Amino acid sequence: MSVALLAVIMLTICRFFSNAQTIGTASLNTTELYQDARVILDVVTTDLRGATARRDDIPGQHIYFHQPDASSLWFVAVGDAGPGARSSLIELAYRFEENQIERAFVGDASTAWNIYGQRDDASDQHGYQEVADGIMSLEFLCYNARSELYTPSQTTTLPVMVVVSLKMMDGRSYDFWQRLPQDKREEFELKTCREFRKTVSLGGRGS
Repeated sequence: MSVALLAVIMLTICRFFSNAQTIGTASLNTTELYQDARVILDVVTTDLRGATARRDDIPGQHIYFHQPDASSLWFVAVGDAGPGARSSLIELAYRFEENQIERAFVGDASTAWNIYGQRDDASDQHGYQEVADGIMSLEFLCYNARSELYTPSQTTTLPVMVVVSLKMMDGRSYDFWQRLPQDKREEFELKTCREFRKTVSLGGRGS
């Protein structure tokens, strides 16, 4: 009887610690996810707040703001272009590729720098680097002065507001998701993904 009682007590203790560890891991994963989302949105917000668009910045040369599709943006921004830069204007682009957010950053030290160029597709921008993976969707929603959703195309006027919508999962969940068969992934996404949104006011500046 004593041995059986001890076995029950030990089993109960083991289950308690196992559940506590599971809860602790889940909490750490959630914290990591929210931290990662905040960092991503902070980077995008900083870039967008520096965005500029101008008609005839020099005679016949315009600075454009362009959205090739829902998950891409290309624009010129005022910012820190890095050591040796002669101009504070930077070409920036975002795109969504194979569960990754990628960002292009091109300063005037690069031969690819051309702030007056048009971009039919953000994919032909140079200098893309991964910002984060584990991304299930990325969407840029642009609004005009009438609060209407629209797609700015090679325009010299900035949107009044851009809403950045991001759906992602934490690193451990993403690693597990990659190993799942295709028919199991959607169900797992519904359980583990979180959506984050950030509204960035640009005020429709430009000309």
